Amino acid sequence: MHHSLHYHLAAAHSATITPRQFQQLLTIFPDMQALFLASREEWKMVGMSIAQMQSLSHPDWRQVEKSLAWAQGESCHVLTLDDSLYPPLLKEISDPPLVLFVRGDASLLSQRQLAMVGARAVSS
Repeated sequence: MHHSLHYHLAAAHSATITPRQFQQLLTIFPDMQALFLASREEWKMVGMSIAQMQSLSHPDWRQVEKSLAWAQGESCHVLTLDDSLYPPLLKEISDPPLVLFVRGDASLLSQRQLAMVGARAVSS
């Protein structure tokens, strides 16, 4: 039996449905598990493509298991948007990741941080 984290990971590994689309679908379905277990008719009613329905009806459970195995490692965490350790400011962007894979102290994600952003191919 799969629980909520399994379905969140399945969503994160979906190649046909974006995180934003999953967020929109979760305004219609009560939770991620209900979305994955819905009928094809329900999926059609919300405008899903055949590829998207295929993705939901046949999630990549092997990839989900690999992610869960990784999470069993020392100081490894998988955070969903519902997790209290998910960074609050990251939730505010228009397209937050469905899950975060964190190695180390996940509580540090909510503290003040410094980031340096640069171009990969710098031009004049």
